Amino acid sequence: MEPTVVSGVAVQELEARVGDVRLYVRVAGGVGADKALIAINGGPGLSSHYMLSLEALAGDELAVVTYDQRGTGRSTAPPDGYTLLDHVTDVEAVREAVGVEKVYILGHSWGGILAMRYATVHPQRVESIILIGSGPPDWKASHAGQVRLSQRIAELQEQDIIPQPIRRGASERNSPGLLF
Repeated sequence: MEPTVVSGVAVQELEARVGDVRLYVRVAGGVGADKALIAINGGPGLSSHYMLSLEALAGDELAVVTYDQRGTGRSTAPPDGYTLLDHVTDVEAVREAVGVEKVYILGHSWGGILAMRYATVHPQRVESIILIGSGPPDWKASHAGQVRLSQRIAELQEQDIIPQPIRRGASERNSPGLLF
């Protein structure tokens, strides 16, 4: 498909295939550029539309790539379910469709978990990772982090660096287990 121009930036729509799944891929900026930023949205199952504002970063030397994850938007759903490694394979198919050797990856929330896993499977394909509002890739690591945080807060409270109890407010409503 020929690129169109949106807000002064060339935009091209591609399709990447992984088995029976067709992935809708949108490339803004330097179609065929040596550098590409793949933006992986949160979810899974959410639209990638909120990532389109990143296209402002696109130019002749940098392509900004968004895609609809399997089973969302213009991408098709697999007949037999989803796994994290299926999503990793999808990111690799997107990279191949764009035609770059290495990518910058921006992952938001679930997209950050996917970005981290992609980097462990394809480290030679990753230039850098940017994580926004993401977390550890499994519950065990997340729980271990919460335990370490609780221990550190207790240490700082014993040293009178953090007040006891921590003032209650908005943070209590959002994370009641973190208050002491």
